[in-house]
Amino acid sequence: MKSDAMLRSDIVAELNFDPAITVNATDIGVIVKDGVVTLSGHPASHSQKHAIERAVQRAEGGWITLRGGVECAYQRRAAEVAVRHLLGVKGVTNLVEVKSRFTAIDVERKISDALKRQADREARHIEVLVEGAQVTLRGTVRSWAERRAAQGAAWSAPGVAKVVNNLLVEA
Repeated sequence: MKSDAMLRSDIVAELNFDPAITVNATDIGVIVKDGVVTLSGHPASHSQKHAIERAVQRAEGGWITLRGGVECAYQRRAAEVAVRHLLGVKGVTNLVEVKSRFTAIDVERKISDALKRQADREARHIEVLVEGAQVTLRGTVRSWAERRAAQGAAWSAPGVAKVVNNLLVEA
């Protein structure tokens, strides 16, 4: 990852290089703090504004890396979805870790309770195995909807980073 000073220098150089930008690059304020770029100034036209934005995007690279920790896998996915479609984002590396303060027994109980509430079948037909942050579902269900509901219940439990769905749909 580039330092703020290096990123600012690259942006100013790109602004000076781009022939589509007819305003003087010194008339455009470029501030970079903690990897966040702020531009200021008054482009001569709307097309100038877009040319400046494109130049900055070329200098930034457009790749976001997410780091940190969350309790649930859905929070990890939600963080990625929140930034994926921002202007200039070309890709996202999601290094957010699912960390739980719950034991495997707690996770299994929460999933079993959720299955009893959500799935239209007796919960004893599904075996829930918890190994670290991975949950494996085994057994039989009566429909694809029940299979999806069971998988959703497993993903909703805190500390779950991976779900292996080995549930079979009865004929």
